[in-house]
Amino acid sequence: QGVTATQVKNDIIDATRPWFQHESHGAFGGYFALARGPVNVRTTNRNVCQGDWLAEIADLADKAVQLHEPSLNLKNFDAVIYYFGAVAPCTAAEAGWGELSGKRIWLNGDHSARTAVHEFGHHLGLGHAGAQQCLSPLGALVPLSTNCTTAEYGDLFSAMGSTAALTDEYSPFQQAQLGWNQAWTSTAFAGDPPKTYFLTPVEDDAPPGTTQTLRLFDNAGEDLWLDDHRNHQGPNIGFDSYTSGLLVRRETNPLAPSPVLLYMNRELSKGGPGNTFRPNMLVGQSWTNPLGTMTITLNSADATGASVTIQSPPPPPPTDIVVPNLIGLQPNAAAAAIRAAGLTVGPVNQQIDCEDLSRVVAQSPGAGALVRPGFAVGYTYGTAPRNGCGTPN
Repeated sequence: QGVTATQVKNDIIDATRPWFQHESHGAFGGYFALARGPVNVRTTNRNVCQGDWLAEIADLADKAVQLHEPSLNLKNFDAVIYYFGAVAPCTAAEAGWGELSGKRIWLNGDHSARTAVHEFGHHLGLGHAGAQQCLSPLGALVPLSTNCTTAEYGDLFSAMGSTAALTDEYSPFQQAQLGWNQAWTSTAFAGDPPKTYFLTPVEDDAPPGTTQTLRLFDNAGEDLWLDDHRNHQGPNIGFDSYTSGLLVRRETNPLAPSPVLLYMNRELSKGGPGNTFRPNMLVGQSWTNPLGTMTITLNSADATGASVTIQSPPPPPPTDIVVPNLIGLQPNAAAAAIRAAGLTVGPVNQQIDCEDLSRVVAQSPGAGALVRPGFAVGYTYGTAPRNGCGTPN
């Protein structure tokens, strides 16, 4: 295609290095590379654009390079990129491939920094960033429900989604996977008192301690991630450019977590019937997670960031527990009955009582009393005198 290995390397590496340095808040310095090639390889595998075909390209290219440079050990590199001219049978979406947490990256005629950042993300262990479209029980479009379909690349604001610009970040959840945004992340838990946070735009080079990401630990494992985008330059969404504002994402699978963007609003599209989705929340909008309890309210938003209030109902007061009747039980059975009721075992005493040997003869508090969960219940059981029962003292 008229480009040299050095040109490809410069477009991929030099253009992405500042992006990684900004994205990681300086924790990751980006990639540096040696350029080798071009080399000619002839594949025999007919599964073009599939994994075994890509592996064959890489294996043949490795052998060709090492044939000319025996001292060059590719195993010593963190990543190896294989760039080749666009292969027609591959779909338009197949501009590149990356081994998940592996070393190999393939670029199919696309040496843009945008594509490289995406495939480097796979190399770093990141999956794709999707979006969800959800329906209520009555079939209405809602931001979240138990009836959702996921578009694997649907997050237009993530470099691991279908964004067409290098201005976008990895999603905040993915940054957390990489350990890049802890000092810029605040957390809130279900049941916490209401609190207002100010989120500076994710594009800003903000100092540590500034909140750019807000993680909500909601009930039933429904973790939500909030951030504020201001400089998205990807394709418009719907009939206007809704490309700035507060975004809400969720984790979809606790066993293999991946982030999905939620569409927080719906509008009738201009020019005909249909639905157009606004991913960002609108100023003044409040939304309660239907799968949890937490409510998000967007108070204000401008170029400097977004003011967000998080609240959820306080946890219900504990229900009083009825103290079980322990009289006549053996000590071990009495302790088990106390724990089974959600209480704890209090002082255990003995008294000489030949008629109720190893049986509870008294308890405190008495059976039927109402106490808080965890309250300590004590009891006394009968025991024989030193000389045994039936033996004169």
